[in-house]
Order: sequence, then C-alpha cells, then structure tokens
Amino acid sequence: MIRGLYTAASGLLFGIRQQEVAANNLANTGTSGYKSESAAATAFGATLARRVGRSDAPVPVALNEVIGTLGGGVYQSIRRSDFAVGTLRATKQPLDLAISGPAFFVIATPEGVQYTRDGHFGRDRDNQLITAEGHAVLDDGGAPIVIETDNVRVTPTGEILAGDQPIATLQLVTIDRDNAVRAGGTRYMLAAGAAAPITAEDAVTVRQGALEEANVDVGRAATDVLGASRAFEANQHVFKTLSETLEATVRDVGRVG
Repeated sequence: MIRGLYTAASGLLFGIRQQEVAANNLANTGTSGYKSESAAATAFGATLARRVGRSDAPVPVALNEVIGTLGGGVYQSIRRSDFAVGTLRATKQPLDLAISGPAFFVIATPEGVQYTRDGHFGRDRDNQLITAEGHAVLDDGGAPIVIETDNVRVTPTGEILAGDQPIATLQLVTIDRDNAVRAGGTRYMLAAGAAAPITAEDAVTVRQGALEEANVDVGRAATDVLGASRAFEANQHVFKTLSETLEATVRDVGRVG
C-alpha cells in the first residue's frame, strides 16, 4: 500500500509537469518565433514479484512462483522543443525579420550567447540592432550590428544594406535540438556542442518585413491541457483512496479480536 502511494505521487508530479508544458504552449500561441514543447514519461525500474510460501495441496510444497512486476511510477524524462517552421506573417516593418529554414539568429545576453527565431527587432539609443527584450543581435563576426539609418534593406541571405551600402551580415546558425535548452521565452542556449554555420543545403532565407508565428497547434495544446488535468485527477483519486485505506487499517487494526 505504501508503494502504491509513492506510485500515485509520482503520477501527480508528472501530471503537474505535463500541465506546465501544455499550458505554456497554449499561452504562447501569439508569441513570434515560439517553438512548442513536448514531454515524455519514463517508468521507474520495476520490481520482480514472487509468490513465496507453502501450497494448500494435500502434500504441502514450497512455492517460489513469479507473479509479475510491480511498477514504481513515472517521471518526466524528456522535454524538448519542436523546431518546425511556423507560418510567416507579413508586418511591413523594416526591422521585422523572419527565417525560412532551420536557422536561428544569434544574440548576446548577460548569460552569454543565445539563439532565437523571434525576429521582432528594433534599435537602441546607440543604434544597435536589438531584440524585443533588449539583447544585441550579432553579425557573422560575432559583433553587435549598428544601423544608423532608417533606409534599411535585408537580403534573403541576411546581408544588411543601408541604401545600397553593405553594413553587416546577420549571423545565422543551426543548433542541435537534443542539446538545446530553453533559456526563456523564445531564446535557447546549448547544453553541449556548438552551433553550426548554415550551408546551402540548409535552404535558409531571410524575409524582411515579416515575423514567424508560433508553431503551436492550438487544438492539440488545448486537448493536452484537458488530458493532463484528467490524468492528474485520476492519480489524485488513487492517492486519496490508498491514503484513506491505510488510515482505516492503522485505526482499526487494534480492534480486531
């Protein structure tokens, strides 16, 4: 019975994690460049159960039968982002940039270099190109990009022109999803390895005056929220039932006989 309590408790904890993932996806359906997340469960190691004792046969014999396995609950083992490209939406703002293909913009943050698909950019008081959160966007040499004119044109290859004069080229890279860790909002950092420069095979283009919408499936996200909530309630009911049974056993066992 105690084992059952731990198993049900692990289900409750996993349910909370699932609700967090689903609710976060649903809350960011309108966030430019947001990548939906998913999570998977892994069972704790099971315990082999044997039936040990003596049989009720006319000639008692020792028993040592394998009954099966006892589960130990589950935990959230994987939480990863879906890097599928979202729909590109025209904004006609010259500093709004969207990437078609698997690349990311490179930005400088207080926590170090990070990566984002959110191309809703602007300029700070020093004319540096920055994200909506105020982080500097880096060029292909790793330096902040300075734009001192409103007459800006960005080519499909990421080259930034002031009029007809080239002033910088956006640094565009690909990152390994398995090593990507969400650093907040639409930003990612790498737990291991390094980002790779884009190649012609990546088929990456930059579109000026557009933003990439979140790649969240709203219907699925809403279903996931509801499903996680019902699974949590089921585990809560199991936990409550086991707890009440254990309480009754402790309270009433002394009254027997």
